[in-house]
Amino acid sequence: MKSELKAESARASKQYSDFVKKRRKSATCCLVFALKVMGITTPQLLPPYRDWTRDGFVQVLGAERSSRPPLKKKYGAACYYMNIPMITIEPIKGVYCTNPVCTWFMLAQYVELDQLVALGDNILGRQNMLEKMYLHYRLCDFEDYIAQVREWSESADSGRKRAPRGIEKCEMAVVLMRERVDSPMETKVRLEVIIAHDLPEPKINYVLTLPSGRTVYLDMAYPEWKICVEYDGKQHAKTWAEDAQRRNEIEAAGWGYVQVTADDMRTRESKLECARRIAARIEERTHKPVLLFEEGYLIEEVAAMMAGKPLPPRKRRMRE
Repeated sequence: MKSELKAESARASKQYSDFVKKRRKSATCCLVFALKVMGITTPQLLPPYRDWTRDGFVQVLGAERSSRPPLKKKYGAACYYMNIPMITIEPIKGVYCTNPVCTWFMLAQYVELDQLVALGDNILGRQNMLEKMYLHYRLCDFEDYIAQVREWSESADSGRKRAPRGIEKCEMAVVLMRERVDSPMETKVRLEVIIAHDLPEPKINYVLTLPSGRTVYLDMAYPEWKICVEYDGKQHAKTWAEDAQRRNEIEAAGWGYVQVTADDMRTRESKLECARRIAARIEERTHKPVLLFEEGYLIEEVAAMMAGKPLPPRKRRMRE
């Protein structure tokens, strides 16, 4: 995955440079194209916007909505405008784009909530190219930017009559985002299996030192019960033996191991069954029953719970 993102970044950077040379004027790229430049995994877009990942256009910012120049035919670029405070960076020499947090906010209106959370986790995670670009972000950076946009949109200087589209979704997403997550699938397991079924929230990328002295990072862990939950993509045969050895060492250290695969994430029923396996492990360690919410919360309801807001009536009745 890293090599693919690196290659994508190189292609996008060259495309941007060619566009600037042809146009003889600099520009700030944004949205999906900015993610490609920065080597960040692109989230799944809502159906009307999925062509963005295939049309090959350089996506750039326009100064004003009414003055967006027609760039597609002549330069192979598409111009976008959003009336919010923009933060521009130069992640690669000569290539300018909106910074990851600003790009995340801009994409909110074009993706579902779960995809926005996964994108935020990706930006905050360990397995991305941002560190090599000397770019580091914390959860507070997202919170601060949302607050900045909210405050700015309510000021007379903004000229806005309402808050920007997607800001409410961003406020929900930031409650669900976590630092140190390594992959979008780990985000899905945490939200759609663990939290959605009312299991305790685990520690993310917990550092475990094995008796051999080897240090491993556990995708999700309950250190108080010595239980870990790991997503296994099994992309290459070479990693199977390594993963098996790693699991053996973790279990030999007295940890309970719950493996989650793509099959576990396909249906609501399979996710529930996975949640039951995790609950069974917790019961083994605590000798106390673990009550699951078997119907499963929607991600919007999970966000409400995390924010300390009341659950929608439908789910509250079902839980009772």
